[in-house]
Amino acid sequence: MAATLVTVAAYDNVLEAGYWQAMLEAEGILVVLADCEVVAMNWQISGAVGNIKLQVPEAEASRAREILETRRRVSPYRPPEAPEASRALFAAVLGILLPPLQLYALWLVARLIPRRRALSPRDRRRTALAAVISLVWLPVIVAAYAVTL
Repeated sequence: MAATLVTVAAYDNVLEAGYWQAMLEAEGILVVLADCEVVAMNWQISGAVGNIKLQVPEAEASRAREILETRRRVSPYRPPEAPEASRALFAAVLGILLPPLQLYALWLVARLIPRRRALSPRDRRRTALAAVISLVWLPVIVAAYAVTL
């Protein structure tokens, strides 16, 4: 007879779900990630399907919850650094002197916006600052070029 699976946690990020799956499997607990492929392919509907569910056999559920809680306090999940956030900020600042770089900075910011939940707080700040700099300076640069024409 198959064991009944119980959801012990839910995540909206495939990387985070995989991280906690590996933690539990290292402790010898069988883990199934339900709806992982759905969220990975179409992240916009992750809330509609209830996010990625971390499921374990019913007999191991209390032990799994205890391990997750203990590990979260000891070593919380940290999303990987996004080099695009640093590049966007660098391009925005350098774009003050070299105006075409503002467009590149805005392009990088546009690529980072869908991943904002997966970004670290530091990368979120970098992305926001790059957006502000680019959006403030781009009209100034366009107006300066219009005056010179």
